[in-house]
Amino acid sequence: MNPPQTPDEKSSDARRGSIRGLFVSFGGQGLCLLIACGQIVVISHLLPPEMFGVFGMTWAILSLLYNIKDLGLSTAVVQNLREDQEFLDSAFWLAAAGGLALAAIVALLGPVLAWVYGQPMVMEACFKLAPMFVIGGITSHYQAIMRRRMQYVRLNAVTVIAQAVGTGGAIAFAVYGYGIDALVFQTLGQELTCLIILPLFCDWRPKSFRMRAELSGLTSFGGNLSVFRFVQNIASTMDHVSLGLCTTPAIVGLYNRAQTLLSTPRRQLVLPLSQVMPTLLARLQENDEKFAAASENIVSASAYVWYSFLAIVVAIPNPVLNLVLGDQWEGAALIMQLLAVGEMARLPLMMINMAETQLSHTRSLRNFGLLSAPLTAGGLLFGAWIGGVEHGALCMAGAYAVLQIGLLVLRLFQIRKDTPLTPSRMMKALRGPLAFGAALTGFFYLGAVPFQRCGSVAEISGAMMAGGVFFGLLLAFSRSARNKAGVTINDIRGAFRRRK
Repeated sequence: MNPPQTPDEKSSDARRGSIRGLFVSFGGQGLCLLIACGQIVVISHLLPPEMFGVFGMTWAILSLLYNIKDLGLSTAVVQNLREDQEFLDSAFWLAAAGGLALAAIVALLGPVLAWVYGQPMVMEACFKLAPMFVIGGITSHYQAIMRRRMQYVRLNAVTVIAQAVGTGGAIAFAVYGYGIDALVFQTLGQELTCLIILPLFCDWRPKSFRMRAELSGLTSFGGNLSVFRFVQNIASTMDHVSLGLCTTPAIVGLYNRAQTLLSTPRRQLVLPLSQVMPTLLARLQENDEKFAAASENIVSASAYVWYSFLAIVVAIPNPVLNLVLGDQWEGAALIMQLLAVGEMARLPLMMINMAETQLSHTRSLRNFGLLSAPLTAGGLLFGAWIGGVEHGALCMAGAYAVLQIGLLVLRLFQIRKDTPLTPSRMMKALRGPLAFGAALTGFFYLGAVPFQRCGSVAEISGAMMAGGVFFGLLLAFSRSARNKAGVTINDIRGAFRRRK
């Protein structure tokens, strides 16, 4: 019989399991990113900008509800230390009932949105997307249990299969001329695939139909978190809604493609972190110092990765757009650059909110959402209005950048008390990535300049070679960079070394 583990041993095991989980998750999401990028390229060539505009205006509203499809209960399952059957059964049926209610709301919204936008296709899209809210409420519960148990291989296998099915179906619909149905199936097909496969991969099943009354803490946690997510997404979707009201579907389509090129890689980075980070932090929530140190390291590491991608977008947007989407999307270059500036602040903001969730500071999150939502919604609407039909998307992107930076500052000010995540720790975590991203942007730009007349592929190749030189110089002359690389390598070795 093995002796009980000490707290340090438990923490070490959680760290090793999290690093293994990150590698598995990044591997799975890397495949998903390749599939998603392929889908973006193919669909963007098959469908006109107006189609993306109509779907973007529709999804801008529906995503408000989609992000609370499980009523925050899947996060509660990961964060809570209970794992008895009664608790899990109650959370499952509450999430399923919430998804059913949201599906009914989506169906009722269809005619209203079609009238507001003056686009009959919006109602059709709402009716077809409604079932995914019921499905999502169910599948999110299975995913939460698998994250809690660190079953990352199974979870990411399901994710990759679902992504492939959704993408393949979307391309098939577009090829055969089904128009907006291609964009509908891209999302709905993934949810249907998860519903079929997840119960086969997860070793948990509901055993009763009861929803216990004593779960007031669970519903309170999920309620506060759902309010935060809802009001946050009201603000974040106001860009498409405002542009839909102030400009044309073609302009909305330009903005949508620029945003998609940035949000797709960001989701592929955040998803692995959202799978692993809550489980790790939930196990460290009783030790403030270890919790704060782990959060700081996660914010810093994710920022280094994300700023590396944003550097090439800011440095050479036109070649990236031409290579990925084609010549018809050249007008989105400056829009994408401004959005990238905002994305520099959005990722650390998301990481901070994720860490605060694991501390059960959902009331703080709710208050932040209620404060920031009207500021963001008003700012984005003002940007679309002042830019008008011709420059609405450009002004909207500028407003987005300013607002995201302001929200990060506001959040850092809010968490200065009653939490181990002090603003000084978060700023320390971001200083290095910011300097790194700025320098890398300069190298990318200088590397692309000699190849500006040689085509998009040559420009991107020149930028990447210059980036390689930058990394070489950094490792050669920076002791800090070498130390971080050494610690990372040792962590990876330790994570995959068998524990005796």
